[in-house]
Amino acid sequence: MKRGLLLVFCTFLAINIAGSATAVPLFSKHFTKLYADKEKDADYAAKVKAEKCNVCHFGKKKKNKNDFGVALSKYLKKDKFKSSRVKAEPKKVETELNDAFKKVLEVKNKDGKTFEELIKAGKLPGTAPDDAK
Repeated sequence: MKRGLLLVFCTFLAINIAGSATAVPLFSKHFTKLYADKEKDADYAAKVKAEKCNVCHFGKKKKNKNDFGVALSKYLKKDKFKSSRVKAEPKKVETELNDAFKKVLEVKNKDGKTFEELIKAGKLPGTAPDDAK
């Protein structure tokens, strides 16, 4: 009886962790697909690959978002991108991702530059807050 409950609990936990964690890699992969194409700009693609999660985050805790991550989170809510929905509605999900990234590119950082300007200049879009450095 106890083993059965333990198995059910572990299964439930694994499903919930896996379901909630799928959004972040999806956002990262989509950013890479849109802006870090190896064919167009190998240097920028290598920079994005090296930074991985730090394109949107800073520090060791993933709840720490840089200015690009904060702006992007206004347009993308990870609860809307569970793996089951991504599999069931791939075209709709891709459209939503494209729309969100298009909107976030228009946002200006604290220096008055849009994230699009930074990306086109070959820079990573996100900057950690001054007090985090």
